[in-house]
Amino acid sequence: MAQYKPNDFVKEYHGKLCSHSDVSFAKKKKTLYTMKRCNERDLTRHPYTAGETRVKAIFRNTHTAMAALTEQEWAAYRTAWAAYKGTQYSYFRGFVFGQEFQKAKTAYDGN
Repeated sequence: MAQYKPNDFVKEYHGKLCSHSDVSFAKKKKTLYTMKRCNERDLTRHPYTAGETRVKAIFRNTHTAMAALTEQEWAAYRTAWAAYKGTQYSYFRGFVFGQEFQKAKTAYDGN
């Protein structure tokens, strides 16, 4: 059996890899992930559920809200980020996205 040695920029592979789709790479904190999309969803047989449609709408509204933020709002988020003591958000944009996602979720649900 041949020995497989990944490229230097990919330290290890996890999960099942197949040959009929493109590989994508993602990095979260210090871990580099590789992914392949197998058996894509057939929307004619399995359309989106109400919950999936809800989350997609909230996600879209969050991105729209982030694009519309003013410099003053970004500065306020920078101040909040500097005071943030939690471990949930590793990056500033993730922190802002989390805050805006909660606002969009509340607005979408009407609470």
